Amino acid sequence: MPTGALGQSAPLVDGNYAIDVVDLPVLGTPRAVGLGGAYSSVGEGIGAAAWNPAAVATRSRWERDWFAWEVSLGALFPTNADSNRVFGRTSDGGVRTKSFRFFDVGLRLQFGPASVGVLVRPREFTTVNAEGDRQRTTSQTAHVDFALELMHGDLVVGGGARLVNLDVEERMSGTSSYVKVLGILGANAEVGATYRPHGEQYRVSAVVRLPIHATRVSASPSVLGTPHVPASVSLPWELSFSGAFGFGARPFNSAVPTLRRPHVRRSLAREGHTRRLACVERGLRVPDGTQATPAATSPSIDPAAAQPTPPEDWNVPVGCEEFRFLPAGATPPRPRYGFVTAELVIIGPSANAIGLDGYVTQTRRTWGSHATVSPRIGVEGEPWRNRMKLRGGMYREPDRSSVASARVHFTSGFDLRLFDWDVFGILSHPLGFQVTATSDLAPGYLSFGVGVGIWH
Repeated sequence: MPTGALGQSAPLVDGNYAIDVVDLPVLGTPRAVGLGGAYSSVGEGIGAAAWNPAAVATRSRWERDWFAWEVSLGALFPTNADSNRVFGRTSDGGVRTKSFRFFDVGLRLQFGPASVGVLVRPREFTTVNAEGDRQRTTSQTAHVDFALELMHGDLVVGGGARLVNLDVEERMSGTSSYVKVLGILGANAEVGATYRPHGEQYRVSAVVRLPIHATRVSASPSVLGTPHVPASVSLPWELSFSGAFGFGARPFNSAVPTLRRPHVRRSLAREGHTRRLACVERGLRVPDGTQATPAATSPSIDPAAAQPTPPEDWNVPVGCEEFRFLPAGATPPRPRYGFVTAELVIIGPSANAIGLDGYVTQTRRTWGSHATVSPRIGVEGEPWRNRMKLRGGMYREPDRSSVASARVHFTSGFDLRLFDWDVFGILSHPLGFQVTATSDLAPGYLSFGVGVGIWH
């Protein structure tokens, strides 16, 4: 049985236990980490599915086509893994890993207001004993979700399955290949929703995930003589509640864009509506709530007119007045924006469970004996207009381990636009390319992430 005092761990005597595989510290995309994990209400696309299933159908403001697809790739590398305590701040020094890596890869397909997506998040670490024997443990969570925009995009709901898989491989000193000794797999349901009313400066979201109690699906004799392998893996129930408030000239919640099929774009171009299309793409709506299109609602306007007056029945979004009748090819001023987001994550208990560090040391380092709470907060802004975005946050990593205390993490990150490129003239409008970086600092822990992407 586990001992009660912090820093004391009894040895395992059998395999009658589970491993708690809650993802802690916060792991994810550079933006999610930079915001301190307070991401459920502001995340968009497949990379945010680990926070909120509804994010799978939450379109970004630059997605204008009826069909859209997205591939997400990410990685996070704690610095100096030998000294990083990825299993918390423990009184006995903790288990130090020889290497620790986190990846995520996802695919999303959007069809109008509906979307499907898959996100896989492997977390891998390796430990080495005094004889040079290695043990590699990979804990994977996956999200397979369907989501739908409702109420003209003001409400987005999503749900699907959350899966967990644990693989343990061992390699004796002097050998070159790993031998798989344990495989565990399980799944259960998850649902989420985000409310982001058009024209308002706030968003709220809620997510519910049911517990997973995964049982052993394969096992082989340990080549290192590890005597007690777990009977199951536990990923407990989880509740999260999040809210965000936007500030600045740019609307925080833009209208659902006109979903253009390719032939619609070509038709609009032929009809010479380039200048007015810029405003429509910002989310212009007519009073009945339907999306306006230049062909349906805009009268013929003399191209020479400097400041044409909008029809009275048009509901012009804030900031759209200067955006509407730009000459073809002109770039409008980019309004400044910013937001603050907060989230409360409640993680349930795991019965008769230890952590991955307990399995490595074959001791009863109890994890998840009680429900834990993780408050999180983040802020993002654009101090250098159309060139740099900055973000920062903090969160409390709860004390799920019997030999670890809670610790506070401070996170930061930025996106920097480097250059525009038309890919050797293939693209009619050059894309902006950016570099992204993030960091997460806490007592005994430092991680960083870098990436490249498209500036929006």
